[in-house]
Amino acid sequence: MFRKLLDHPIWTALGTIAAIIALIVPFFETISCVPQSEEFKQCRVAGNGIESFAVTEDVTGSSGWVGGGLDQPTYCNQLKNQKEAAVGQTIYWEKERSSEGNNKDWKGHVTYNYHCAIVGHWAPTYKLARTSECGRNEAVTPTSVLTPSCPAAGTRIGFSLFGYRLIGWPWA
Repeated sequence: MFRKLLDHPIWTALGTIAAIIALIVPFFETISCVPQSEEFKQCRVAGNGIESFAVTEDVTGSSGWVGGGLDQPTYCNQLKNQKEAAVGQTIYWEKERSSEGNNKDWKGHVTYNYHCAIVGHWAPTYKLARTSECGRNEAVTPTSVLTPSCPAAGTRIGFSLFGYRLIGWPWA
């Protein structure tokens, strides 16, 4: 039954059509474009991300014995603000550790000593990258490529069979 179906003339016609379609080759006109990555100059800006820091420091402090009104996070924030004011720029903080000690005197008055240790990084070096923030690269000239990755308006794209162009139409 299946063999009779395969011997039907429709399969011969479809096979011929498939063979012709397989011979059709797409063609693209030569397109002039500049790869996006080379269009812009290289520079180091914050938008590229941080590569490293010029300064890394362990910042530590203790509040001394205080009568209350503080807690560990509040004291650590005060320590961070003091350091940023002294440095004069934004500091990137990590690895915050804090603790507290307390002492009760004979009258029942409690005092606290807050401790904070944090790693601070500042004076960043930004990653070198090509970006629009750096400005256009005037030295780069357009290159000719045989790919439709960045076709210009009016570029014709079509198909050929045995070297003869069958159809073509404007890209944009």
